[in-house]
Amino acid sequence: MVHLYSHFHRYAPAYWLEMSQLEQSHSTTWKDMTKPGEWTVQQQDNHPFSSVAADQAIEQTLNRNCKTSGGLRGITQQR
Repeated sequence: MVHLYSHFHRYAPAYWLEMSQLEQSHSTTWKDMTKPGEWTVQQQDNHPFSSVAADQAIEQTLNRNCKTSGGLRGITQQR
């Protein structure tokens, strides 16, 4: 994992610079990103306080779909 990280750390200054100037360069995106609650997903209606980050919800959905009989596992086990 350290080897993989070593390839990405060199982009941190460029990312930081771009994100620190986001309000001036992309004001619409900045407004959307600073709205509270806009970056979470609520997966169940009966638990209103159980929202998770959008990328985590996507990962959970993909993992769940791969484990069902019609998902990736079901397809790859068929001849």
